[in-house]
Amino acid sequence: MTKFPLRAIAAVIMTALSIGESLGADWPMWRYDAARGASSPHDLPESMNLLWSRDLRPARPAWPKTQNKLQFDEVPQPIVMGNHLIIPSTVNDSVSAFDTTSGMLTWRYFADGPVRFSPAGYKDRIFLVSDDGYLTCLRAKTGELLWKINGGPAERKVIGNHRLVSSWQARGGPVVQDGKVYFSASIWPFMGIFIHAVDAESGETLWTNSGDGTNYTVQPHGAPSFAAVVPQGHLAISGENLVVPGGRSTPAVFELATGKLKHFLFDKKNGGHQVMAGRDSYVVAGGTYNMVGGKRLSNDEPRLAEGDFFVFEEKGSIYSKNPSTDEVNFAIGVKEGPHKLFLKAGGRVYTAGDHKVAAYETAGGEGDRIPAWLAEAKGSVHHMLAGDGKLFVVTDEPRIYCFGAGAHSPKHYRVPKIDALPGAAPGDRFAKLAASVLKERGLQGGFGLALGVGTGRLLAEILNQSKLHLVVLDRAAEKVDLVRQRCDKAAIYGTRLAAHVGDVSTASLPPYLASLIICENLSSAGFEEGKPDFIENIFRALRPYGGIAIMLASRQQHDAVAAALKTSSVADQAELSWKDGVTRLSRPGALPRTDDWTHQYGNPGQTGISKDQLVKAPLGLLWFGGPTHEGILPRHGHGPSPQVAGGRLFIEGPHMLRAVDVYTGRVLWEKEMKDFGKFYNTTKHFSGAGEIGSNYVSLPDRLYAVHDKRIVELDAATGETLKTMTLGGQEDGHWGYLGVEGDYLVTTSSPVKVTAPKDEEPKEKRSNFWDKLEESRFSSGSRRLVVFDRHTGKPLWKREAVLNFRHNNIAISETIVFCTDAATETKLAGAGGEEVPPTLYALDLKTGEEFWKTSENVFGTFFSYSAEHDILLQAGSKYRDRADDEIGKGMIAYRGTTGDVLWHNEDIDYSGPCLLWRDRIITNGNGGFALELLTGKRIDWSYKRMYGCNTAIGSEHLLTFRSGAAGFYDLSGDSGTGNIGGFRSSCTNNLIVANGVLNAPDYTRTCSCAYQNQTSLALIHMPEAEFWTFGAKHAAGRIGINFGAPGDRRDPKGTLWTEFPSVGGPSDEVEVMLSPWNPEVFRLHSSTFRGDGLVWVGASGIMGVESISIPAESLGAYRVRLLFAEPNEGAKPGERVMDVALQGKTVLTKFDICKEAGGAHSLLAREFEVTAADGKIVIDLKAHGPLPTSISGVELVRK
Repeated sequence: MTKFPLRAIAAVIMTALSIGESLGADWPMWRYDAARGASSPHDLPESMNLLWSRDLRPARPAWPKTQNKLQFDEVPQPIVMGNHLIIPSTVNDSVSAFDTTSGMLTWRYFADGPVRFSPAGYKDRIFLVSDDGYLTCLRAKTGELLWKINGGPAERKVIGNHRLVSSWQARGGPVVQDGKVYFSASIWPFMGIFIHAVDAESGETLWTNSGDGTNYTVQPHGAPSFAAVVPQGHLAISGENLVVPGGRSTPAVFELATGKLKHFLFDKKNGGHQVMAGRDSYVVAGGTYNMVGGKRLSNDEPRLAEGDFFVFEEKGSIYSKNPSTDEVNFAIGVKEGPHKLFLKAGGRVYTAGDHKVAAYETAGGEGDRIPAWLAEAKGSVHHMLAGDGKLFVVTDEPRIYCFGAGAHSPKHYRVPKIDALPGAAPGDRFAKLAASVLKERGLQGGFGLALGVGTGRLLAEILNQSKLHLVVLDRAAEKVDLVRQRCDKAAIYGTRLAAHVGDVSTASLPPYLASLIICENLSSAGFEEGKPDFIENIFRALRPYGGIAIMLASRQQHDAVAAALKTSSVADQAELSWKDGVTRLSRPGALPRTDDWTHQYGNPGQTGISKDQLVKAPLGLLWFGGPTHEGILPRHGHGPSPQVAGGRLFIEGPHMLRAVDVYTGRVLWEKEMKDFGKFYNTTKHFSGAGEIGSNYVSLPDRLYAVHDKRIVELDAATGETLKTMTLGGQEDGHWGYLGVEGDYLVTTSSPVKVTAPKDEEPKEKRSNFWDKLEESRFSSGSRRLVVFDRHTGKPLWKREAVLNFRHNNIAISETIVFCTDAATETKLAGAGGEEVPPTLYALDLKTGEEFWKTSENVFGTFFSYSAEHDILLQAGSKYRDRADDEIGKGMIAYRGTTGDVLWHNEDIDYSGPCLLWRDRIITNGNGGFALELLTGKRIDWSYKRMYGCNTAIGSEHLLTFRSGAAGFYDLSGDSGTGNIGGFRSSCTNNLIVANGVLNAPDYTRTCSCAYQNQTSLALIHMPEAEFWTFGAKHAAGRIGINFGAPGDRRDPKGTLWTEFPSVGGPSDEVEVMLSPWNPEVFRLHSSTFRGDGLVWVGASGIMGVESISIPAESLGAYRVRLLFAEPNEGAKPGERVMDVALQGKTVLTKFDICKEAGGAHSLLAREFEVTAADGKIVIDLKAHGPLPTSISGVELVRK
């Protein structure tokens, strides 16, 4: 008789007893379990048939297909809870439950944004995250809302990936273990990154990590920046580790119990959203990494995880191996059937390929297998899951197939067709009003805002007669729910309309959102007589350059609106009218105190500075996403900088020119222009526009672009070609420089290049530099200067060069064209001819007549003109990836109108191009310094940046450049160099301050480095935002120490708060002494703290310190300010109590932070006057409660 091991007999018995339970098991989260292993212990039926199939509306992924590491939502990825298949939707912002047996819809829940990740199930609940920023808990059987918590610090909306979403989108997919739910919010480090652990029953937050998003971290090019992990993907758990996917970068690992960061390391090229956790390692696209420390272990990418084993699929074989011991669990060949591995359920693995799905037995030893089960599934299979005894297959069509036991005629569910909403009858008042305003304003695309549902007829007409995406706000939840259901039934919810509970005063809408706002009922929308807030909020939401609100109103109501507007802060910016029962409120023209960026270097004077006064640090998100970078020039070609005018951003590609809405990121138009950007279309490091200049200039009404041998004038609003300009005859040829001032288009024609003479040429033939010039389509200089009347297209005057007109040496004032007829020493030497004296000209813009000229000391390769000071600067722009013959030594300043030399420094070395900021010259390069514009004297000021391949440009308050990630220098606050972390700027400077916005269009095509995001975005001043810097200096007599901070920052009173211990970039460090030397550091995001002023100091600190010694600049009296905040939200009065002494004298006795501040996360400051008799300030702290001492910051101000 054959004997079986007792263990095997027990296994058989347990299998038999549990088979009913096995076939009814859930698939409760993405890839089955918290490790994301896609391996379920439960068997599926041996034979299955198609039970039903269902078409789904095509997904609307966050990112384009070119972002292959971020395709987490390209098709819906469901879960199974009981007899419900629960499907998230990026289309209609919902999760829907379908009966697993029939495929019928059971319930649907609408979130306030796209649901991009699989929900997670636990007991009778499911947990979902959305771009609305929330973790939401629903009852699994009914979809009933149980609770929801905001993953971000506040309610603040932005446009994200073409939708209205939270500033802190929840894109860390939820994972559940041991009654706790883990998720994350925000994908932008400069907005804060928030990772949470939440009690699954109550929704109580157990811990939050909010302090590591701006860690000073080495980025993919080896340069550090204030930017760390950006969670995008489903979170995973292994043992005591929480693995947070980094989207385009590698994951970070946190302590599961506390949320403390263990490690985050960039791998220059690798990363991805899909993470799988093993016992000692984790897997992400590109390889396997050590769980401890994050070191890359191998290039292996196993498909499944099952306990200690990883399951691999390689070349027609599937095998399970323990990576620590090399023990093999099973190994089978699957060469005769579909072999792309998706999951393991019980003793079978399930695969797909060639429109088929298959199951293979893993038992029975090694060897090839034929499918144990095979079925058809049309389309490319993207995802599989096994639950409730059924196999669900998701294809990219997208379609869901359900296979299970039993035989019956399968039912197929189709997607409902898109229907028009029932609107008003033809000729009805609402139909006429909608048609009138849409035609008057030329509105088709963009965003609209409906304040209240009203009758629904007006918003229906706007939808039916335009392509506007409408955001509906109504204070009645039942009305919002009804709108959602009706629009979902018409298959337009999410794509054409989204509805939210709230009103214009509470919805925290982004500014400049709406081209059109409609309101049927002012009272129900929230308007109250005598209160201007309602009107101010409407006006704030209107897009500049013509946004309009139409509100049905009686004459009495209109008068009340007019009275409210008169007392508002926007009275001088708005236009208000009333006619036929309709009040019209519009926002004409540009934002006040803003500027355009019309030329390669900002303006025709080439100052490199925008006069925009609205954009300053701190910066916050306005929108992100926008159009893909496909079709845009590659980054190394150094193409022209994007230009901004009239609310439009213009950017080019090799064969096109594109216009984008500055305020929402929407593509306004794209014009095909064959070979338009051909010269810059290279992946080699190349001088590009830095040498030859831009091939277009932009104005609010027109664009002028060089296309082949023509200059074309385009309508800035539509891209339509209005006219072309040529010289005609023998002078007809290619064009070089373009600039516009007022009514005049300034150009150069016939670009030329220097040809070195042949050795055998007779010497007499080398005497004329002109003979060594050859026609060239692209060059740094041209033979001829031409000025057109831009309105008529007729040339007004032209001038021939003796040598050539260098494009970067053309600067224009309101009346003068400054230029040089010259050649650099490098070009003269290359030509081999006799030296020809160069000449600097100041020519009348209208006639070409000479105002003045000089041939003395004409050496420069870059001109800039300050209209404010009437100063022309002759200098150079030597720096990496610029022309070979650039100069970087010597400067001369002239009075622009007379040519008088104001100063000349022939010995100064620098990198360029120079920027003219107010009364300063700021040099360029990997850092720069400043000179007085009026005198040329060196100023005791400089800036630094980390790795950056572009040149700095500026505005009234900022310099922008690349510094590892996107970077800036805070000019107005003189705080130092900071980062807009989470993405890299281009080799062409694409951080353009104009029209009230920091514009950052994606100009990084062909870059495959694993920066966290690769997209376009726009930022605005956000006073409450957090930012950190390095490189600034302490002001005389003022020192601030910010314990535990990631970097430095200067406060409005001039104190530079430097971080201690030093973990950021180079600082003006103070030799602080602590006892004990290594106290515990805490750091939280300042948005989670309360109080006025320096909450960003209170958000970090040190605990357990007993003594702090800070050197004083000199002897004498000091004002000492001590800053405290309780970091532990669960702390209570009486738990953190301490005595504080200064210079040995007790100044605070039994000081209770929680009690004095009124709770945790509240800033508390205490000031004292002391004398630094021995050259230092000593602070002693002694704990009296169960919690150790804690202090956030110390400020010393010499009296």
